[in-house]
Amino acid sequence: MGRPRSYVPADVVTAAVRAFRRHGYAGTSLDDLTRATGLRRGSLYAAYPGKRALFLAALDQYTDATVGHFERTLGAADDPVAGIAQALARVARVAADGEGRHGCFVVNTASELAGRDDEVQKAVAAAFARLEAAFSGAIERAQAAGRVAAEADARALGRLCVTVMQGLRVLGTAGLTEAQLQQVATAALGALPGRQS
Repeated sequence: MGRPRSYVPADVVTAAVRAFRRHGYAGTSLDDLTRATGLRRGSLYAAYPGKRALFLAALDQYTDATVGHFERTLGAADDPVAGIAQALARVARVAADGEGRHGCFVVNTASELAGRDDEVQKAVAAAFARLEAAFSGAIERAQAAGRVAAEADARALGRLCVTVMQGLRVLGTAGLTEAQLQQVATAALGALPGRQS
């Protein structure tokens, strides 16, 4: 009978998210992962058959946490336009500070690997599709409430919101201030056709 695990798998994956987010897949060594997780190589390999398996687990955990947050926030907002505004404002705030300066793990992964790895491409596309659906749903509710023009393409506007959101994350890595990023978020909200305050 083997020894019981002395670590929490979710904590290992969270530590790996931070390492991969900061250094990318190629830039994160096994030594980086053992330092980040606190596990020895043998324990790391016992839990995950290799760096790629741990990377995919990290991407999955990050997507569920981050995208899930926006799905819940946008879905629960009594005022869908205010929900979109709050979502974009939050991204602007996070992108300009601390860990947010390392960018979005999904966007970083798309830039580094999505064009070369089919499994990663599918995971990234699924994450963006979930975000698009959450924003599009909020737009549709705003249309039903007369807050956004009924003839507007809700799916295209949802995609626009995702594009702005991820652009804010990239601009944050370039050092833009929170005030500058909030200006972008506000301008994007103003671009919703027929928006009523």
